[in-house]
Amino acid sequence: MRSSQVSVTFYVERPLPTLSEETEWVEIELEVSGTDVPFVRGRFSGPPERCYPDEGGEVEDVIAKLGGVEVELIGTEEDRAQEALREEAANVAEARADAAAEAAYESRMED
Repeated sequence: MRSSQVSVTFYVERPLPTLSEETEWVEIELEVSGTDVPFVRGRFSGPPERCYPDEGGEVEDVIAKLGGVEVELIGTEEDRAQEALREEAANVAEARADAAAEAAYESRMED
Protein backbone atom coordinates (compact mmCIF):
# COMPACT_ATOMS: atom_id res chain seq x y z
CA MET A 1 0.00 0.00 0.00
CA ARG A 2 1.61 3.25 -1.17
CA SER A 3 0.65 6.51 0.52
CA SER A 4 1.12 9.96 -1.00
CA GLN A 5 1.06 13.59 0.07
CA VAL A 6 -1.90 15.66 -1.11
CA SER A 7 -2.76 19.30 -0.57
CA VAL A 8 -5.67 21.61 -1.38
CA THR A 9 -6.71 25.19 -0.84
CA PHE A 10 -9.47 25.12 1.74
CA TYR A 11 -11.80 27.86 2.95
CA VAL A 12 -13.17 28.26 6.47
CA GLU A 13 -15.25 30.94 8.15
CA ARG A 14 -14.05 32.30 11.44
CA PRO A 15 -15.44 34.99 13.75
CA LEU A 16 -13.69 38.34 13.53
CA PRO A 17 -13.20 40.11 16.87
CA THR A 18 -15.17 43.37 16.92
CA LEU A 19 -16.03 46.01 19.47
CA SER A 20 -19.76 45.64 18.84
CA GLU A 21 -21.90 42.81 20.19
CA GLU A 22 -22.57 41.45 16.71
CA THR A 23 -20.21 38.78 15.44
CA GLU A 24 -18.67 39.42 12.07
CA TRP A 25 -17.50 36.40 10.09
CA VAL A 26 -14.62 36.33 7.67
CA GLU A 27 -13.66 33.70 5.10
CA ILE A 28 -10.06 32.52 5.45
CA GLU A 29 -8.07 30.64 2.81
CA LEU A 30 -5.94 27.83 4.25
CA GLU A 31 -3.47 25.45 2.65
CA VAL A 32 -4.38 21.97 3.91
CA SER A 33 -2.21 18.91 3.39
CA GLY A 34 -2.20 15.32 4.54
CA THR A 35 -1.09 11.79 3.74
CA ASP A 36 -3.52 9.80 1.60
CA VAL A 37 -3.55 6.10 2.50
CA PRO A 38 -5.16 4.27 -0.44
CA PHE A 39 -7.96 1.78 0.17
CA VAL A 40 -6.97 -1.88 -0.17
CA ARG A 41 -9.80 -4.40 -0.31
CA GLY A 42 -9.44 -7.19 2.23
CA ARG A 43 -9.68 -10.87 1.56
CA PHE A 44 -12.55 -12.63 3.28
CA SER A 45 -12.67 -16.09 1.75
CA GLY A 46 -10.31 -19.00 1.68
CA PRO A 47 -8.12 -20.36 4.46
CA PRO A 48 -8.16 -18.17 7.59
CA GLU A 49 -4.38 -17.63 7.42
CA ARG A 50 -4.82 -15.94 4.02
CA CYS A 51 -7.67 -13.62 5.05
CA TYR A 52 -7.20 -10.01 6.10
CA PRO A 53 -9.45 -6.95 6.65
CA ASP A 54 -9.88 -3.87 4.46
CA GLU A 55 -7.15 -1.27 5.02
CA GLY A 56 -6.60 2.39 4.26
CA GLY A 57 -9.05 4.72 2.58
CA GLU A 58 -8.37 7.69 4.84
CA VAL A 59 -6.26 10.81 5.01
CA GLU A 60 -3.85 11.01 7.95
CA ASP A 61 -1.67 13.73 9.45
CA VAL A 62 -3.89 16.62 8.28
CA ILE A 63 -2.15 19.97 8.67
CA ALA A 64 -3.70 23.37 7.94
CA LYS A 65 -1.56 26.46 7.40
CA LEU A 66 -2.30 30.15 7.02
CA GLY A 67 0.60 32.02 5.49
CA GLY A 68 2.95 29.17 6.40
CA VAL A 69 1.83 29.11 10.06
CA GLU A 70 0.02 26.01 11.31
CA VAL A 71 -3.56 26.63 12.49
CA GLU A 72 -6.03 24.33 14.21
CA LEU A 73 -9.12 23.13 12.37
CA ILE A 74 -12.20 23.38 14.58
CA GLY A 75 -15.64 21.76 14.59
CA THR A 76 -16.44 20.02 11.33
CA GLU A 77 -13.55 21.72 9.50
CA GLU A 78 -11.24 18.70 9.87
CA ASP A 79 -13.87 16.31 8.45
CA ARG A 80 -14.47 18.68 5.52
CA ALA A 81 -10.72 19.08 4.99
CA GLN A 82 -10.22 15.29 4.97
CA GLU A 83 -13.03 14.92 2.42
CA ALA A 84 -11.46 17.61 0.18
CA LEU A 85 -8.08 15.86 0.46
CA ARG A 86 -9.64 12.47 -0.38
CA GLU A 87 -11.29 13.98 -3.46
CA GLU A 88 -7.97 15.53 -4.54
CA ALA A 89 -6.17 12.21 -3.99
CA ALA A 90 -8.80 10.45 -6.14
CA ASN A 91 -8.37 13.08 -8.88
CA VAL A 92 -4.58 12.67 -8.81
CA ALA A 93 -4.86 8.86 -8.91
CA GLU A 94 -7.27 9.05 -11.85
CA ALA A 95 -4.94 11.42 -13.73
CA ARG A 96 -1.99 9.08 -13.12
CA ALA A 97 -3.99 6.08 -14.33
CA ASP A 98 -5.07 7.98 -17.45
CA ALA A 99 -1.46 9.01 -18.16
CA ALA A 100 -0.25 5.42 -17.70
CA ALA A 101 -2.97 4.11 -20.02
CA GLU A 102 -2.11 6.76 -22.62
CA ALA A 103 1.61 5.91 -22.37
CA ALA A 104 0.84 2.19 -22.79
CA TYR A 105 -1.32 2.94 -25.83
CA GLU A 106 1.36 5.15 -27.38
CA SER A 107 3.97 2.46 -26.74
CA ARG A 108 1.85 -0.13 -28.55
CA MET A 109 1.24 2.22 -31.47
CA GLU A 110 4.99 2.73 -31.91
CA ASP A 111 5.61 -1.02 -32.23
